[in-house]
Amino acid sequence: MAESNMHGKVFDGTECAMASSKSASLVGDEMVCKSFNDIFRKPKQSDEACFLPSNTALLKQLSDAQSGKPGVCEAPKHEKRGPVDVTSDEYGEMIAAKDAHGNTFTKRSDGKWTERTKFGDTVVENLKVDSKGNLSFDNSVQKINSHEQWNTDDSYSIESKEQGKLVYDKDHRLAEAPAGDAHTRKFHYTNGQLDQVDGRLGHWDRVVKNGQVSWVNKETKAVWEGDFTVNPGTDSLEFRGRNGAAWEFTKTGQDHRIPAKP
Repeated sequence: MAESNMHGKVFDGTECAMASSKSASLVGDEMVCKSFNDIFRKPKQSDEACFLPSNTALLKQLSDAQSGKPGVCEAPKHEKRGPVDVTSDEYGEMIAAKDAHGNTFTKRSDGKWTERTKFGDTVVENLKVDSKGNLSFDNSVQKINSHEQWNTDDSYSIESKEQGKLVYDKDHRLAEAPAGDAHTRKFHYTNGQLDQVDGRLGHWDRVVKNGQVSWVNKETKAVWEGDFTVNPGTDSLEFRGRNGAAWEFTKTGQDHRIPAKP
């Protein structure tokens, strides 16, 4: 019996019945009759149907069928890579992961991943989990393409063409940042206090004498009377002198005078 669909095309059930009787497997050129394909034709033939596995998985199934392997879908496999729970399909391809903080990654039919955290969902690409449980992936937020590495000790790094590479320690304090002109600044902390900086002008150490804070350059012995801090909002290095002068040293190598604190 022929029925009309919402687009005005006619779906001929007789043709489907005849087509199905001639082919009993998925290895032919068409899964169902031509009328069915016309009705459900997608705008782009390269797009994957939402109700089917990914193209890669389908091709693997077809290859197994042609080689005589049994067409039985095995249950997903679970394993621990460090603190990360990893789920793989019957072909050993990772399809899900959950880290120690409860953040989850689920593979989509287009090969990308949905990252779900307490802050919401994000689509990422090229997820990898090494044997120790360190995670890495590519992200695109506010049109900035970045590569992120999240380690099992809670340290992490974010690298992009626009901002360079930012490295944070296990307490999420800035440990390394660009300093402009291919230079890098490195930061060291003791009990949460910034006490060493390596940058464009060499190595600096924080010195406290008679209750007064100064920074001494290891190479030149220059002394800056005041204190350095890292601005967590801009990842810039800031210096505030005891004489009231204040300077910001940015990730792009620029030095700016900034207002003194009241």
